[in-house]
Amino acid sequence: MPSIGLMTLDEQSEYAFHLHIAKRAVENGLDVYRFLPEAIDERKKVITGWRFFKEEKTWLSDRFSYPNFIYDRCFYRNEDEQKQFESKVKSLQHNPNTLFLTYDLPDKWTFYEIMKHNELIKPYLPDTSYAKNAKQLLKEAKEKGKILLKPAFGFAGRGIFVIEHKKDEFVVKTVKGKNTLEKSSDGKNVGRWLQALIDKRSYIVQPFLNLSDDSNRPFDLRLLLQKDGQGNWNVRGKVLRFGKGKGIISNLHAGGEPVPYDKWRERFPASKIAFIENEIHELTSTIPPLLETIFRPLVELGIDLGIDQNGAVWLLEVSGKPGRNVYFKLDRNVYASLCEAPVQYVTDVLHTANGNKEGET
Repeated sequence: MPSIGLMTLDEQSEYAFHLHIAKRAVENGLDVYRFLPEAIDERKKVITGWRFFKEEKTWLSDRFSYPNFIYDRCFYRNEDEQKQFESKVKSLQHNPNTLFLTYDLPDKWTFYEIMKHNELIKPYLPDTSYAKNAKQLLKEAKEKGKILLKPAFGFAGRGIFVIEHKKDEFVVKTVKGKNTLEKSSDGKNVGRWLQALIDKRSYIVQPFLNLSDDSNRPFDLRLLLQKDGQGNWNVRGKVLRFGKGKGIISNLHAGGEPVPYDKWRERFPASKIAFIENEIHELTSTIPPLLETIFRPLVELGIDLGIDQNGAVWLLEVSGKPGRNVYFKLDRNVYASLCEAPVQYVTDVLHTANGNKEGET
């Protein structure tokens, strides 16, 4: 029987999401497994993890061969953690009878360096540079007034800093949990602190874009794109995420709230929303095939867009492993549909493959 494996770094991570997938998958005639990358035995080509049983509606310990399809939901906190399991994951990726549905895209700096050469995408990219030293950061903050410092490797808005130059001092803001922390000092002290920060990990620098609404709440537009069994990309999810007033990020982890796209668009004149939606269409039509040409085939993508107060659209981030929590908070039916899409894709692929085999006999 065809099988799908759900790979995760933590046994409890996205448990409800994986359970939803498992129930749908067994209904479609698939064996479903769940496992941690550390449990991959490269030599024997087997994995120790859990199998979902339809009758019991639960996961039970099992040892199994490499699944036919892998839905990779590992969110690595840094490069070291990713490298820790690199050999085991590649063993799966290189297995001729295994197809990965999702992949990690390159870090933010590498991604920018690649995408800036595409003439269609380049206008949507904020100017980006690699953080080399504190002197560079303080210089850019002085010239631009305010800059954004982002970890090159990371997700969920963690580790982002805003550096602002005010008269004879620098103000640094960041988010811890749901709170915005702020401290200010002279260039010497802030420079020393920044140097220690970028010595520990890689960062990129961008201008601070005014991506806030009239109430000074930061927001972004999150799009979820999924591929159907015929290989066509579709925008399946579209939602706004609003952060706290005067905050610096809109992520739900930092206390943000979701707003339905259709509700948000009602506030704009037809001409402005037509321009924004044309820009969205341009990006969603261009990005998926471009990424698949440069990297490898994908099944779903998350695209985060910023919209400034002039209506200009900015490409903030693209993820090969998009989340779904924001949709769960808005519409359970939409959430269920988005959860089931990977299973439907696998089912369609198997159906097409079986049809081709029958045609050859």
